[in-house]
Amino acid sequence: MGDIGGQAEEPAAPTPARRPPFAAIATLLVIVVVMIAVVVAAVGRDPARTRNASRAEQPPNVGTPNVGDHWHAALGVNDCGRWVPNWLWPPGTTATGGNARAGSHGTEYAGLHSHGDGLIHIEPFANDETGSNATLGRYFRYGGWQLGANTVTFVGVRERNGNLCHGEPGVLRWAVNGVERHGDPSAHKIADGDVIELVFTTAGASLPPQSTVPSYRELRQILGPEPPV
Repeated sequence: MGDIGGQAEEPAAPTPARRPPFAAIATLLVIVVVMIAVVVAAVGRDPARTRNASRAEQPPNVGTPNVGDHWHAALGVNDCGRWVPNWLWPPGTTATGGNARAGSHGTEYAGLHSHGDGLIHIEPFANDETGSNATLGRYFRYGGWQLGANTVTFVGVRERNGNLCHGEPGVLRWAVNGVERHGDPSAHKIADGDVIELVFTTAGASLPPQSTVPSYRELRQILGPEPPV
Protein backbone atom coordinates (compact mmCIF):
# COMPACT_ATOMS: atom_id res chain seq x y z
CA MET A 1 0.00 0.00 0.00
CA GLY A 2 1.20 3.46 -0.74
CA ASP A 3 1.70 6.16 1.90
CA ILE A 4 -1.45 8.08 2.57
CA GLY A 5 -1.05 11.80 2.17
CA GLY A 6 2.41 11.55 0.70
CA GLN A 7 5.78 10.96 2.33
CA ALA A 8 6.08 11.33 6.13
CA GLU A 9 8.09 14.40 7.25
CA GLU A 10 11.38 13.70 9.05
CA PRO A 11 11.55 15.10 12.60
CA ALA A 12 13.55 18.34 12.89
CA ALA A 13 17.01 18.10 14.46
CA PRO A 14 17.14 19.53 18.02
CA THR A 15 18.56 23.05 18.29
CA PRO A 16 21.87 22.96 20.22
CA ALA A 17 21.91 24.93 23.49
CA ARG A 18 23.53 28.36 23.16
CA ARG A 19 26.81 28.72 24.99
CA PRO A 20 28.40 32.08 25.89
CA PRO A 21 31.24 32.90 23.52
CA PHE A 22 34.66 32.07 24.97
CA ALA A 23 36.16 35.31 23.69
CA ALA A 24 33.70 37.43 25.70
CA ILE A 25 34.47 35.57 28.92
CA ALA A 26 38.21 35.90 28.40
CA THR A 27 37.87 39.64 27.75
CA LEU A 28 35.81 40.10 30.92
CA LEU A 29 38.43 38.27 33.01
CA VAL A 30 41.22 40.42 31.57
CA ILE A 31 39.32 43.60 32.47
CA VAL A 32 38.79 42.42 36.06
CA VAL A 33 42.47 41.53 36.50
CA VAL A 34 43.60 44.89 35.12
CA MET A 35 41.24 46.78 37.44
CA ILE A 36 42.55 44.90 40.47
CA ALA A 37 46.14 45.64 39.46
CA VAL A 38 45.39 49.36 39.07
CA VAL A 39 43.79 49.54 42.53
CA VAL A 40 46.71 47.73 44.17
CA ALA A 41 49.25 49.97 42.44
CA ALA A 42 47.36 53.10 43.50
CA VAL A 43 47.32 52.01 47.14
CA GLY A 44 51.04 51.31 46.98
CA ARG A 45 51.72 54.83 45.69
CA ASP A 46 49.54 56.57 48.26
CA PRO A 47 51.97 58.94 50.05
CA ALA A 48 49.74 59.19 53.11
CA ARG A 49 49.83 55.42 53.51
CA THR A 50 53.63 55.45 53.24
CA ARG A 51 54.01 58.25 55.77
CA ASN A 52 51.69 56.65 58.30
CA ALA A 53 52.75 53.04 57.89
CA SER A 54 54.08 51.35 60.99
CA ARG A 55 57.64 50.06 61.24
CA ALA A 56 56.37 46.56 60.37
CA GLU A 57 54.77 47.89 57.17
CA GLN A 58 57.36 50.52 56.27
CA PRO A 59 60.77 49.75 57.81
CA PRO A 60 63.46 52.44 57.69
CA ASN A 61 65.36 52.66 54.46
CA VAL A 62 68.81 51.11 54.34
CA GLY A 63 71.90 52.04 52.40
CA THR A 64 72.39 55.68 51.46
CA PRO A 65 69.88 58.29 50.28
CA ASN A 66 69.44 59.08 46.61
CA VAL A 67 67.76 61.88 44.73
CA GLY A 68 64.02 61.57 45.27
CA ASP A 69 64.24 59.85 48.68
CA HIS A 70 62.67 61.33 51.82
CA TRP A 71 64.32 60.11 55.01
CA HIS A 72 63.90 61.27 58.61
CA ALA A 73 66.17 61.43 61.66
CA ALA A 74 65.55 62.94 65.07
CA LEU A 75 68.14 65.46 66.30
CA GLY A 76 68.45 66.60 69.89
CA VAL A 77 70.94 69.23 71.10
CA ASN A 78 71.36 69.37 74.88
CA ASP A 79 73.26 72.18 76.59
CA CYS A 80 74.12 71.26 80.20
CA GLY A 81 70.80 69.51 80.80
CA ARG A 82 68.56 71.70 78.62
CA TRP A 83 67.22 70.40 75.33
CA VAL A 84 66.94 72.96 72.53
CA PRO A 85 63.22 73.17 71.65
CA ASN A 86 62.24 72.12 68.13
CA TRP A 87 63.43 74.91 65.82
CA LEU A 88 62.47 76.59 62.59
CA TRP A 89 64.76 76.48 59.58
CA PRO A 90 66.61 79.81 59.61
CA PRO A 91 67.92 80.61 56.12
CA GLY A 92 64.57 81.13 54.39
CA THR A 93 63.21 79.67 51.19
CA THR A 94 64.14 79.37 47.56
CA ALA A 95 62.18 80.91 44.71
CA THR A 96 60.16 77.70 44.47
CA GLY A 97 59.33 77.66 48.19
CA GLY A 98 61.90 75.10 49.33
CA ASN A 99 64.27 75.42 52.28
CA ALA A 100 67.40 77.29 51.23
CA ARG A 101 71.02 76.71 52.16
CA ALA A 102 72.50 79.30 54.49
CA GLY A 103 74.51 81.91 52.64
CA SER A 104 72.99 81.12 49.25
CA HIS A 105 70.53 84.06 49.38
CA GLY A 106 67.73 81.69 48.46
CA THR A 107 69.37 80.37 45.32
CA GLU A 108 70.30 76.84 46.49
CA TYR A 109 67.94 74.25 47.90
CA ALA A 110 68.94 72.51 51.14
CA GLY A 111 68.27 68.81 50.69
CA LEU A 112 68.92 68.34 54.42
CA HIS A 113 66.66 70.64 56.45
CA SER A 114 64.00 70.86 59.17
CA HIS A 115 60.37 72.00 59.35
CA GLY A 116 60.07 73.13 62.95
CA ASP A 117 59.64 69.54 64.14
CA GLY A 118 63.20 68.82 65.30
CA LEU A 119 63.61 66.24 62.56
CA ILE A 120 66.28 66.21 59.90
CA HIS A 121 64.46 65.76 56.60
CA ILE A 122 66.83 64.19 54.09
CA GLU A 123 65.48 64.91 50.61
CA PRO A 124 68.48 65.00 48.24
CA PHE A 125 67.99 67.18 45.20
CA ALA A 126 71.56 67.19 43.91
CA ASN A 127 74.33 64.61 43.84
CA ASP A 128 76.35 66.46 46.48
CA GLU A 129 73.59 65.60 48.99
CA THR A 130 73.29 61.89 48.20
CA GLY A 131 75.09 58.81 49.48
CA SER A 132 77.91 59.42 51.93
CA ASN A 133 77.49 63.19 51.48
CA ALA A 134 74.35 63.18 53.63
CA THR A 135 76.21 63.91 56.86
CA LEU A 136 75.33 65.66 60.09
CA GLY A 137 78.01 68.24 59.29
CA ARG A 138 76.31 69.09 55.99
CA TYR A 139 73.01 69.59 57.78
CA PHE A 140 74.69 71.98 60.22
CA ARG A 141 76.43 73.84 57.40
CA TYR A 142 73.17 74.22 55.47
CA GLY A 143 71.56 75.68 58.58
CA GLY A 144 74.35 78.16 59.16
CA TRP A 145 75.56 76.42 62.33
CA GLN A 146 78.88 74.80 63.27
CA LEU A 147 79.74 71.32 64.49
CA GLY A 148 83.08 69.65 65.14
CA ALA A 149 84.75 67.17 67.46
CA ASN A 150 85.06 69.74 70.24
CA THR A 151 82.57 72.48 69.45
CA VAL A 152 78.93 73.08 68.63
CA THR A 153 77.15 76.27 67.61
CA PHE A 154 73.42 75.85 67.24
CA VAL A 155 70.13 77.59 68.07
CA GLY A 156 70.98 79.47 71.28
CA VAL A 157 73.98 77.20 71.93
CA ARG A 158 77.66 78.11 71.64
CA GLU A 159 79.86 75.60 73.43
CA ARG A 160 83.44 74.40 73.23
CA ASN A 161 85.25 71.74 75.23
CA GLY A 162 86.46 73.29 78.46
CA ASN A 163 83.54 75.66 78.88
CA LEU A 164 81.98 75.27 82.32
CA CYS A 165 78.92 73.06 82.75
CA HIS A 166 77.49 73.02 86.27
CA GLY A 167 80.76 74.44 87.51
CA GLU A 168 82.95 71.79 85.88
CA PRO A 169 84.76 71.66 82.53
CA GLY A 170 82.33 70.40 79.92
CA VAL A 171 82.84 68.28 76.81
CA LEU A 172 80.81 67.68 73.69
CA ARG A 173 79.56 64.10 73.58
CA TRP A 174 77.21 62.41 71.14
CA ALA A 175 75.17 59.28 70.67
CA VAL A 176 73.21 57.61 67.86
CA ASN A 177 70.27 55.38 68.66
CA GLY A 178 71.20 55.26 72.32
CA VAL A 179 74.85 54.27 71.79
CA GLU A 180 77.58 56.81 72.56
CA ARG A 181 79.94 57.47 69.69
CA HIS A 182 83.42 58.98 69.59
CA GLY A 183 85.20 61.16 67.08
CA ASP A 184 83.84 64.03 65.01
CA PRO A 185 80.01 63.96 64.93
CA SER A 186 79.96 66.11 61.79
CA ALA A 187 81.25 63.11 59.81
CA HIS A 188 78.30 60.93 60.84
CA LYS A 189 76.41 59.65 57.78
CA ILE A 190 72.75 60.02 58.69
CA ALA A 191 70.59 56.91 58.34
CA ASP A 192 66.83 56.80 58.05
CA GLY A 193 65.36 56.52 61.55
CA ASP A 194 68.45 57.74 63.42
CA VAL A 195 68.03 59.36 66.82
CA ILE A 196 71.05 61.66 67.18
CA GLU A 197 72.01 63.30 70.49
CA LEU A 198 74.57 66.12 70.76
CA VAL A 199 75.13 66.71 74.46
CA PHE A 200 77.41 69.28 76.06
CA THR A 201 77.97 67.90 79.56
CA THR A 202 80.71 66.67 81.86
CA ALA A 203 82.89 63.69 81.07
CA GLY A 204 81.45 61.47 83.78
CA ALA A 205 77.76 62.29 83.38
CA SER A 206 75.24 59.86 81.96
CA LEU A 207 73.81 60.82 78.60
CA PRO A 208 70.06 61.40 78.56
CA PRO A 209 67.88 58.58 77.17
CA GLN A 210 67.13 58.95 73.47
CA SER A 211 63.41 58.98 74.26
CA THR A 212 63.86 62.40 75.88
CA VAL A 213 64.95 64.00 72.59
CA PRO A 214 62.15 66.52 71.85
CA SER A 215 61.57 65.20 68.30
CA TYR A 216 61.65 61.53 69.31
CA ARG A 217 57.84 61.37 69.38
CA GLU A 218 57.57 62.91 65.91
CA LEU A 219 59.96 60.30 64.52
CA ARG A 220 58.03 57.45 66.14
CA GLN A 221 54.81 58.77 64.57
CA ILE A 222 56.42 58.34 61.17
CA LEU A 223 58.19 55.02 61.72
CA GLY A 224 55.94 53.44 64.32
CA PRO A 225 56.93 52.19 67.79
CA GLU A 226 60.34 50.78 68.52
CA PRO A 227 60.48 47.03 67.85
CA PRO A 228 60.71 44.88 70.99
CA VAL A 229 64.23 44.12 72.14
